[in-house]
Amino acid sequence: MNTFVFRPYFRVGIALFAATLFFCSASGLFPQNEPPEHILLIEHIFFDRPLRHNKEAQVAAAQESARFWLPNEKEALPSMSIEGFEKPLSRSFVSRYTQGGNKIWLLEVLERGGPYMAFIQDRIREKNLPEELLYIPAIESAFVPTVVSRSGAAGLWQFMRNSMEPWLTSSDWIDERLDFWASTDAALSKLQLNYTETKDWPLALAAYNSGLGAIRTLLKKHPGKDYWDLSTLNALKTESVSYVPKLLAVYYIASNPRRTGFENFWPERVEWEQVSVGRQADLRVLAEIAGINAGELQRANAELRFPVTPPGTAYKLKVRAEMKEPLASAIAQTEIPLVRSYTHVVSRGDTIYGLARTYGIPEARIFEANPGIQERVLQIGDQVLIPAVQ
Repeated sequence: MNTFVFRPYFRVGIALFAATLFFCSASGLFPQNEPPEHILLIEHIFFDRPLRHNKEAQVAAAQESARFWLPNEKEALPSMSIEGFEKPLSRSFVSRYTQGGNKIWLLEVLERGGPYMAFIQDRIREKNLPEELLYIPAIESAFVPTVVSRSGAAGLWQFMRNSMEPWLTSSDWIDERLDFWASTDAALSKLQLNYTETKDWPLALAAYNSGLGAIRTLLKKHPGKDYWDLSTLNALKTESVSYVPKLLAVYYIASNPRRTGFENFWPERVEWEQVSVGRQADLRVLAEIAGINAGELQRANAELRFPVTPPGTAYKLKVRAEMKEPLASAIAQTEIPLVRSYTHVVSRGDTIYGLARTYGIPEARIFEANPGIQERVLQIGDQVLIPAVQ
């Protein structure tokens, strides 16, 4: 009898407890594990959907966009290297991206990409590739160089770990997927490889999105078919069906800003240079000596897991052209230490592993900074040099 009466109340209690946990988690009462400061998760970006946080701006943008010409079947087509702008899906994305919240989103994306566009465009022209490729980061990462997707793709060009080789590397100190310079060269090389095999730019782009192996399989199954044929056959995954139309739409809009209502889009042209530093350096120390903005220097070198260059090797830092001379001058001052350090006095129970966890640095860095140190012979009162990397 007691068991029969108790069970319903027990179930109700469990349901209430679960609901309470959900409310606390959603409302922020329980602390959440945050990603590293220089990493931005892709869900933090309003990506390819209407912005709902500013209804007045959305309405104003919708009214403004109505004044501007949009392409239709009767109009002359723009000149493009990649075919497919005449397709209904491409035109639909032009309409979508020039209205309401999506227009606001795209304008923000293009403005955010300003510092990188000239660099990417120069690289594309050096390799004689289609100009449309400039806007792949707009649809991949919304031009955020440190964004990471839930699937683990990272950077402007959204490389997965299993697709970054042989172009990019990763270690305890760096993740080149977040290096805008290296990842741009890697992405363009990968796209060139895709095109060499597929002989078709839309297919090369689909291969960039879904993998070259997947496209090879589809072409064997559907010989003689191109990207648009495969899209009609529903052979491509949904994301890949929209991939090329999105790219062509963004290219068209950005190339015709006044005609499509984006007359305020004038990206800043930034010239980037590389400066080699032959010893390990803390970017904050370098910036202080050079009299430049430390945050900007760190953002330009977001591939560094710590604001410190890797030990034991020369490293090329990326910097705006106007900052190159003061940065090089700071590096040349060999009498000034470029890395801050702490002195830790060993107490009972200390281990190298524990010190690495406490100070947030790799164990190897402690061994490098303290030649001859051995964990098993640490003595209370000994002094251990701890490089500051946080």
